[in-house]
Amino acid sequence: MKEPKLVSWDDFGELSSALAAHLSYDVPDCIVGLARGGLVPAVRLSHILNIPMISLNLSLRDSKVGNLDLSELAKYNNIAVVDDICDSGKTFHVLDIHLQGAGFTNIQWCTLYSKATSMFTPTIIGEEIKEIDNSQWIVFPWEE
Repeated sequence: MKEPKLVSWDDFGELSSALAAHLSYDVPDCIVGLARGGLVPAVRLSHILNIPMISLNLSLRDSKVGNLDLSELAKYNNIAVVDDICDSGKTFHVLDIHLQGAGFTNIQWCTLYSKATSMFTPTIIGEEIKEIDNSQWIVFPWEE
């Protein structure tokens, strides 16, 4: 197994700035940060773009979302969902089904890192992990 990839605060700054630059072409009404890993990048994007942020606590169990309250999002038309990594893609995929089922049609999916083998392709990716053995663990600075 490979050594973990340690993401520095500088790396995080560059990746979040890149995400913000992409979002600035179609600024969302609201940033949605996924607990836990997506909260730090979501707060950063909220500050850079000067738009509100809502946290969403997902509990994925057996591909089902439990205790998902979308009521705070009802007043927004254009949202950007943010997570730190799109690994398998299951979180984004399942949430996409629920958001579309609730009538959301203008959703941007943002992640600092995305694995090429993911079942879901985010709209905006800071860095794609393309290597054949993409099982390398990524450690973010807020996890140390």
